[in-house]
Amino acid sequence: MGLIHLYYGDGKGKTTAAAGLALRALGAGMAVTFVRFLKSDGWDSKEAVLLKQCGAEVINGKTTEKFISGMEEAEKREIRMRQDEILKELMKRKTESSTEALSELVVLDEALTACRYELLDEELLKLFLSDNHISREIVLTGRAPMPWMLETADYITRFQAEKHPYEKGIKARKGIEY
Repeated sequence: MGLIHLYYGDGKGKTTAAAGLALRALGAGMAVTFVRFLKSDGWDSKEAVLLKQCGAEVINGKTTEKFISGMEEAEKREIRMRQDEILKELMKRKTESSTEALSELVVLDEALTACRYELLDEELLKLFLSDNHISREIVLTGRAPMPWMLETADYITRFQAEKHPYEKGIKARKGIEY
């Protein structure tokens, strides 16, 4: 039986917690897919590198290095189409006739943020969760969940920022923040 995990909040560590769970699952011999909705191929965080080395399928949802605030509407539409296609493809894998392996753990990193900024179809995500969590463990991460996400989740962990080096002007450090 698969359950839905929700890691959310303004604190550091949501993706790191999801990556830790993915590594645990890989260590137990489970197939893992880690979708990085707001990351591009040019931005390989170190957890993504390690997950790939350990056998996880890592899929990046963005095709540009730009932040959401700097994107043109056409770029946003393109990203939404790509990210929706990723979910549709993962949904197809649950059928018996699919030639693609069915991952036992699926991490949808920054899915909350992608939905909030309309870079992922919210109804499609609802369908994915209702249709897939029976056979897969699914993790959603991001800052601000919608009420239905809180109702749907089986695990909810909130990350609350209380103090961060950014406040002192310390920039993100390799191996710690990325």
